[in-house]
Amino acid sequence: MQPISDAVDHFERISRADLTTPAHNDSNNEIGRLSTGIERIAST
Repeated sequence: MQPISDAVDHFERISRADLTTPAHNDSNNEIGRLSTGIERIAST
């Protein structure tokens, strides 16, 4: 559950326009792909 909680934390930071913390991604499963997407959102 921790990776999902981390993703929620990142989305909450992005919603507050806080783009200072990169999303952590160390896998290619669904959670890893979600983290990659979060990072793309934050870097645009």
